Amino acid sequence: MTTHAPIDDRAAATDSADAIRLYSLAWACHDFDVRSNHDSAYWDFRRNRTGAFSLSDEEHRERLIKLLNRWRCRLTDKKRLSERLHTWGKNKRNASSLRSFRTGLLHVDEKRFRHVAKLYDRLKVVGGEHFGAAATAKTLFAINPAVFPPWDEAIRADRGVTDDGAGYVEYMRWVKRQLTCLTENAAHFGIRPRLIAQRIGHPHPQCVTLVKLVDEYMWATVIRPSKDRSAKRWCAPRAEKLREWLRWSRRGTIRGSHPIRRRRQGAT
Repeated sequence: MTTHAPIDDRAAATDSADAIRLYSLAWACHDFDVRSNHDSAYWDFRRNRTGAFSLSDEEHRERLIKLLNRWRCRLTDKKRLSERLHTWGKNKRNASSLRSFRTGLLHVDEKRFRHVAKLYDRLKVVGGEHFGAAATAKTLFAINPAVFPPWDEAIRADRGVTDDGAGYVEYMRWVKRQLTCLTENAAHFGIRPRLIAQRIGHPHPQCVTLVKLVDEYMWATVIRPSKDRSAKRWCAPRAEKLREWLRWSRRGTIRGSHPIRRRRQGAT
């Protein structure tokens, strides 16, 4: 992962070399919002939904499959998949595991990580032949976006993990470490975890999760560059460069007539 300079030297002590910092997160999420059409697929999925997401609700399952296809999972047999997801969700073992995650990823311990690996593998099998690793993780994310991060092939390649439950848990642990560094970094600026989205100017500060913010960061830094060969590895401008741009913006206004207009008027 690319190293990003903190905007304040006080934050450097809390972060490892590849940590997601508040500054780089803000820049990446803004880039994601602009380039992803404001992530309309996900927020359409969330909008006007009755109650919490549930696989026992047929309408919710239809919304989920539509979301997965908009996320390019290419699922064709929608009716059969809906039935399989319903069956998987009704399973007492799966339902009990899902209910055990009542808080965010930062509070998931090793015991629950072991449950995740089994949950992931069972869902991937139930989904069928064309229900791959990306669809599996994105389904878990749709069920609980505060705990389960989505991923795709580019992210797995970047992190060097397998596409099974063990690999998914390894990625979850990495995301958890990133969230730990991020919340510590934010604390240096007096920002509580629940206010991070608001302070970086996210368009959905009240309902976006920290896990979703990391996913947007990964889209900007890993997924998009992997799909666009002309795009170099993403990196936020360094703090020094931003300070220079800010200085230009403050000194860019000249009192009186605009210099270009003034020269034109003198020419006439």
